[in-house]
Amino acid sequence: MKRGARPLEDQFEAETAARIRAVAARTAGLQLPDGVSRYYRSELVQLLEAGMLLGAVHVAASLLEIAIRGMIVERARSASHGSADLEVALEARRDLGFSQLVGALCDVGLFDREDAKRAVKFYREVRIPIHHGLPNRFATFHGEEWVLDFRNLLRTLSSTSSHEFEEIIEGHAIEHVDTVIDLLDRNIK
Repeated sequence: MKRGARPLEDQFEAETAARIRAVAARTAGLQLPDGVSRYYRSELVQLLEAGMLLGAVHVAASLLEIAIRGMIVERARSASHGSADLEVALEARRDLGFSQLVGALCDVGLFDREDAKRAVKFYREVRIPIHHGLPNRFATFHGEEWVLDFRNLLRTLSSTSSHEFEEIIEGHAIEHVDTVIDLLDRNIK
């Protein structure tokens, strides 16, 4: 028996399903340089089409990081600095954070400054809590204000329920993936 994802219309309201399909189509059309970023793009499209929004946010966040690092390596290649060595050096520099990488791209005119602010905000509010398994931090950035106030009042901020987290993901994942696709579309040259 073949198992597969349920159609988006069975998982979400029609408007949400249409929005997911639009973001998936936009993602599929995103022009990326040769390399692993294209594989991430393909996986992201499949996750969106299956309605797997948490997975889509994970992969979108990774795609953004890969693309940023790839832009730096490509810049080095075009300046004939031996891109393979730079790639290894970037991996070794654990102290060189995402905001510094994006800032460096801005400094040489390869990334728009306003987009850089959006990228760093995404990284701080979405990528870090999602990739590091910090659902409460993600909920704090995305939860309804009254829910957060109520949880603070009860001093139960230490636990985000599965249902609450699912609602937050469903309410914000498409927006986050779309942000990444917009940033890449506007800045990948």
